[in-house]
Amino acid sequence: MTVVRQSTVAVAVVLAPLGAAMSLLLVFTVGELSGVRLFSYQAPSNLAEAAGMGSLPEVLRFIREGADSTRVENVRPDIISSEITKVTALEAAIWARRVQLVRLMEREGAFGGEADRPHLVCLARALQVVEIVEYLAPHDTAECDPDQVIAQIVARGR
Repeated sequence: MTVVRQSTVAVAVVLAPLGAAMSLLLVFTVGELSGVRLFSYQAPSNLAEAAGMGSLPEVLRFIREGADSTRVENVRPDIISSEITKVTALEAAIWARRVQLVRLMEREGAFGGEADRPHLVCLARALQVVEIVEYLAPHDTAECDPDQVIAQIVARGR
């Protein structure tokens, strides 16, 4: 009886990883067939998504293709948050928290007008991105309502 029990355990130990691997393969196959690609990179579909992802090469590509950085665009909920789904590329760049991205957009002429700057500075303050605040407004002491700026952006997606 001991021999039979040991061989059953040995078979189970050998087959368990194989069964797990087959199950995982089945999940990926069904996912691919249904259009859900687990663990794969989904390219940004617009400038705001590229900026929100912090992808400098993609941002540069969209800008050079003529994308408008001040236009409110849809972004996937996994890029910024499930509440923030409609932003400009400039707002998304601040949400990415990368001053290099903001500098790139300004250098490429995709920064909008000076009228946009106070809004962007307030958003950077709301997100506590000090480096971007210092870059956009090194001597600015203007007051803003960070909660209101965030609420306005959230309201776009409703």
